[in-house]
Amino acid sequence: MSPQPGEDVSSPDSIRPSGIASVFRGLTGSKSTKSPPPLSSSTAALPRTDFSNAVPISSRGLSANHMDAFELLKHGSQSERISAANTLKFAISGYPLNPVLEIWYAAKDLIEQSKPNAMRQAGWELLTECVKHSSSTDLERKEYFQTVAAPANPDDFHLQLAALVDLTNRGRILAGFDYELLPLLTKWLQDAYNAARTARRASQAARGQRSSKNKAAATGEDQNFAQLFAFILDVIKFNFNPADEKSISDLIDCLLDICMSTSVEEDLRSCISVIDAIVTFGSVPSSKLKSTIQVLSSIFCLVQNLNDESWNTLSNLCLSHNGQAAVRILLDVLRNPSANEVSSKDMGRDFRGALAVLQRLLSKTKQSGYPPCSICASGRWLIQHPQNLVIAKDLLCYPSPHQLSIQR
Repeated sequence: MSPQPGEDVSSPDSIRPSGIASVFRGLTGSKSTKSPPPLSSSTAALPRTDFSNAVPISSRGLSANHMDAFELLKHGSQSERISAANTLKFAISGYPLNPVLEIWYAAKDLIEQSKPNAMRQAGWELLTECVKHSSSTDLERKEYFQTVAAPANPDDFHLQLAALVDLTNRGRILAGFDYELLPLLTKWLQDAYNAARTARRASQAARGQRSSKNKAAATGEDQNFAQLFAFILDVIKFNFNPADEKSISDLIDCLLDICMSTSVEEDLRSCISVIDAIVTFGSVPSSKLKSTIQVLSSIFCLVQNLNDESWNTLSNLCLSHNGQAAVRILLDVLRNPSANEVSSKDMGRDFRGALAVLQRLLSKTKQSGYPPCSICASGRWLIQHPQNLVIAKDLLCYPSPHQLSIQR
C-alpha cells in the first residue's frame, strides 16, 4: 500500500541508528546499518514539497536489483532501457517507498515521437504506473499532465489516453490541472474523430465495399474514439465545476460539428450522451442553446434509431431552467422560416426538427415541469399559406430507416 502524502520523507530522528530505525530499514529491504549519505544537489532540485530530510533512492524502497535497472534506464542502451522500464513498472506498484519522480525524469524521453515503437510502448507503460502513485503532489501531477498532454505519436494514442485516465482516476481527481483538462479533451476529440473517419474510408476502400458505413468493421481508431467519449463523460460527471463557459462552448461546437458531418449512428449516440451529461450535471451556455436544440431536433426527426436518446436530452433541456428559451427557439424556426426552408424539397432540416419536437411537446405540456407550448403565432403562418398545412403534415412523417445523415 502506498504511504500517505509526506510518509516517504524521513524525519531527522528516523535516520539515527536507533532500534526502531533498524527495524524500519529491515522492512524496506535495506541491509545497511549506517546512516544514509546526504541528498545530492541534483535530486534536491526536483520539485518536491520538501527535500530537506529526504534520503537517496537506494534507501527508499528499491532493491539492489531494481537499482541496477534504474541505472540502466538512465544510461543503458536502447534494449537495456526497454528491459529496465519493464522491470521498474512492477517495482513502482510493488514497493511502497520508491523514487517515482526520479524514474519519471529518467523515462519520459522514451515516449518521444521519434523513438522506436517498442521503446515508446515500454515508456508509456512505465509512465502510466508513475502517474498512479497516490503520494504525488499537485506540482508533480501538473508535470505528469503536461508530459502526457504533449503531442505524441498517433499510433500511441490509446496508451496516451490510458495514462491520462489513470492520472485522473477516471475523471475523479484533477488536482494540478483542473482548468486544462477539458480544452485538451476537446482537441483530442476532434483529432480522434478525424482519425476514425479516415480509417473508416481506408478500410472500406481496401475491401471495395459500397455498403452503409454503419456496417464497416470497427477500426482501432473507432475504439480510441469510443474510449475517449467514455472518459469525457466521466470528467463531466465528476468534475464539471472547474469547466468555464468557453471550454464548454468549444466542446459543444466540436460535438455539433461531428453530428453534422458523420453518418455513423454510434457517433451521433455518443455526442448525444455527452450533451445530455452537460445538461444534467451543468448547463448549456446560452450562446450555444439554439444550435444545440436545432441539431438535437434534427436527429429526433430524421434518425429513427436515435429517437429515444435525442428526445430524452431535449426533454431534459425543456425541464431545465432553459425550458422557456428552448420552446421559443423552436417556435422562432416556424415563425421565421427562410426562403430556402420553405421552398426546398425537404423543407429544411431545422424546420422539420422544430415541427417534430413541438408536436411531441404538445402532448407533454400538461405534465408537471414542462414549459407551456403555444403555437398560435406559428399557426398563423400555416393558415396564411394553406398549402403548407399539407407540407407540415408530411414533414412530421419519419424518413425511411436507411436515411441516417442529418446533413443538409
